[in-house]
Amino acid sequence: MNKMRFPLKYKTILLLVIIIAISSIVSVLMCRNLVRRIITQEYSNQAEDLAAVAANSIESDRTRRVRDRVMDIYRVTDKRISDEDSDDPGYGDYIAKYQDIEHSADYVILRDDLRTIQDRSSATYVYIYYVDPETEAMVYVCDAAYGDEITHPGSFDPLDDDNRTLLTKPEAGLSPIESSTKEYGWLISAGQPIYDRGEIVAFAGVDYSMDVINSIVRNYIVSTAAAMVFLCVILCLIAIAIVDRTIVQPINTLSAAAQTYQSDDNAGIHFNFADLDIKTGDEIEVLADSMSRMEHDINTHITNLLQTTEELNTSRKRAGELEALANRDALTGVGSKRAYNIKVEKINRDIELGTADFGFAIIDLNGLKNINDTYGHKTGDLAIKNICDIAQSVFGSPIYRIGGDEFVVILEGEELKRADIKIDEFYDAVAKKHDNERLEPWERVDAAVGYSRYIPDRDKQAVYAFNRADESMYQHKYQMKHRS
Repeated sequence: MNKMRFPLKYKTILLLVIIIAISSIVSVLMCRNLVRRIITQEYSNQAEDLAAVAANSIESDRTRRVRDRVMDIYRVTDKRISDEDSDDPGYGDYIAKYQDIEHSADYVILRDDLRTIQDRSSATYVYIYYVDPETEAMVYVCDAAYGDEITHPGSFDPLDDDNRTLLTKPEAGLSPIESSTKEYGWLISAGQPIYDRGEIVAFAGVDYSMDVINSIVRNYIVSTAAAMVFLCVILCLIAIAIVDRTIVQPINTLSAAAQTYQSDDNAGIHFNFADLDIKTGDEIEVLADSMSRMEHDINTHITNLLQTTEELNTSRKRAGELEALANRDALTGVGSKRAYNIKVEKINRDIELGTADFGFAIIDLNGLKNINDTYGHKTGDLAIKNICDIAQSVFGSPIYRIGGDEFVVILEGEELKRADIKIDEFYDAVAKKHDNERLEPWERVDAAVGYSRYIPDRDKQAVYAFNRADESMYQHKYQMKHRS
C-alpha cells in the first residue's frame, strides 16, 4: 500500500483556506472601494457647496481691500519664497513683510467670518486666495486656521495642472480635486470665485481632510481580515476530523459555491451558501453553516453601507438647504450677492437671445459709517434694514444686497415702464423718514439712487447698464453731500 504523500483531508484543508481567503479578500476589497467612492464623492460635494457658501457670505469689498494690500507687497518683492520652500532661511523674513496686514481690522473681520464658516462645518481648512496671472501662483490672502496651522498672507503655491483652469476659466472656480502631500495629507479641495461688482476679486477655498476616514477604512479592513483568518482556522480544525467518503462531495459542493461567489457579477447581497442543502450530520455541515454565517455577516456589512449611503443623501439634501440660504441675505432677507449673480447670468442669456428688457436701480445708504462709529454696528445693521424695508415697500421687483450698504433693484415688466415714478416714490418715502425728528438717527435714513435702463444693440452684457446706474448713483450721492 502506497503511503499517501498528500492525504485528502490535508488537501481539503488547503482548498478551504484558499477559497475562504480569496472570498474574504474580494469581499473586503469590494467594501473598501465602495466606501471610499461614496465618501470621496460626498466630501467633494460638501467642499464645492461650502466654497460657494463662503464665496457668497463674506464681504467682497473687504476682501478686495485685503487682497490689494497683499498683492501690493507681493508684486514689489524681488525674492518671493513659496510654501514649498518654507525651510528656506529667508522664508520668515518674507512672511514678516505681511505681518501688519494680519493685524488690520479688515483682515481680522474676514478671518473671523471664515472661522465661523469653518467651525460650523466639518471642513479642515477655509481660506481666501488670489490667482496672480503674472507669476501663475495662488497667493493666500486670508486663512481661518488656528495656531501653527495658519497660512499667512503672502504665502503662495505655484499653479499646477490640476488648478490651472483658475487662469483660463476663473468663473468656473476650482472643481473638487483629490491630493495627497507630505505637508497636508490626503485632502479634497474646491474653490469658488468671490465677485465684487461683477469682477472676480479672489477665490474662497475649502479643504476636507480624508486621512481620518482613510484610517477608519484601514481599521475596518484589518479587523475584517482578522475575523476571516480566525474563521479560516476554525474551519481547518473542523476539516481534520472529516473522513474520505464523507468529505469529497460536500467539499466539491462548497468549492463550487465559493467559486460562484467570486465570479458573481452582482456586487450586492448574496445567498450562495445559504441556499446549499448539506445534511451530513458532521463537521462538513458545520462548515457549510459557518460559510452561510460568513455570507450573512458580509450581507450585513453591505446593508450597513446602504444605510450609510442614505445618510449621505440626507447630508446632500442639507447641503441643498445651505445653498438656498446662500441665495438670501442673512441680515435683510432680500436676495444675496450670489442670487444677484445668478440673475445677471440669466439676463445675459436673454441679451444673447434678444429678449432682454430691464433696468438697474442702485440704492446706496448714506451715512452708514457715521452711524457705526457713533452708535455701534448693531444700529448700523438696523439702518441697513430700515433702508431695505423702504425699498421693499416701494418696489415690487426683486431686490438684492450686493454690498454692505448697497442694494440693486432689477426692474422688469410693468414696473420698468414706471421706473421714474417708483424712484420718486422711494425718495419721498426716504424723505418722510429722514425729516422726522422724532425718530432715532438710524431710523432717519437717507440714500442715493442711480438708475439706468438696458439699451439694445449697445449693452452687450448687463454690466454695461449696471455701470451707468452705478455712476448715476455716485453723482446723486455727490450732489446730496454738497447741497446747501
